[in-house]
Amino acid sequence: FDDILQLIKLAFLDSYRIVLSNSYLSDNQIDKIIDNCLKDKKFYNLKNHKYEDFDFTSVINPAETDIQILRSTISIIGILSTSNQVLTYNFNMENLKPMKR
Repeated sequence: FDDILQLIKLAFLDSYRIVLSNSYLSDNQIDKIIDNCLKDKKFYNLKNHKYEDFDFTSVINPAETDIQILRSTISIIGILSTSNQVLTYNFNMENLKPMKR
């Protein structure tokens, strides 16, 4: 079960990293943003480039992006687990940081 959770976490972080890279941020900036979001339990608003609490934000629905990323991740895992096909993806483990508890 821990392996499945680890896979979901890595897929979610990788998807989030792609969303951030679409905003033309450098790898160092992306690493810092992800670390700060996990540490401070805030999200990064790409519109104004500020960290915001979910309760005090200018974004109409700040959790929607995260929910959509998670839905896509779970959907892909579900498809792979019920098919007889195998897809591989090489995560860049150097860019993925363990989630702080």
